[in-house]
Amino acid sequence: MGALTRQREVVCCVMGRSVRNGLLVLLLATYVVIAVGCQTTFAPRQTYVIGHWDLPSPNYAQVDVQVETATRFTCAGQRCRLLGVRESDDPAVRAQAFDFTKTWFKKTENRIYFENETKPLKDGDGTCVVWLGGYRISYYGWQLNSELVYQGLVEPDLAPWDGYNFTVETKATGTEDVDWRGALSNAVAERRRPDTARYRVR
Repeated sequence: MGALTRQREVVCCVMGRSVRNGLLVLLLATYVVIAVGCQTTFAPRQTYVIGHWDLPSPNYAQVDVQVETATRFTCAGQRCRLLGVRESDDPAVRAQAFDFTKTWFKKTENRIYFENETKPLKDGDGTCVVWLGGYRISYYGWQLNSELVYQGLVEPDLAPWDGYNFTVETKATGTEDVDWRGALSNAVAERRRPDTARYRVR
């Protein structure tokens, strides 16, 4: 019995050392993975591309538009989304925004223009990302992007489009930069000023 007991003690001792060694190796491996991960720099995933559109150029003609959400629609069969905005997490607000967008298109009679057509923008899924204006709403036209923000129905979302800028052609200067980020910021600031005139922002 004494020999058998000693044999069991030896086996238990060996197994205990093996478990401790295994845990030590696991902890060391975990440390190495964390250390390497902290020192590794990953390139940010590009969320957009500058490419070709098959959208109609603005010529005051009516175009075929199917509204899908407050910020997404199809135009002449091409998927489109509004630049620089995101919809609310609140279903009630999303529903109000959807109604607003449908009314906006109805008021324009689908006579719209894409102000950033000089630098066609697409997201990672190939959807056209547009700064959208309508001809028949006012003399200057309204941009739906900033109008939805002004109404408090969507929020600015600038990070995915970091570095993207575009210009428009003008009679006075030939080309002019469009401060679309500033237009969205102004729309937020003007929410508490309902008497503020709403014009297209250059």
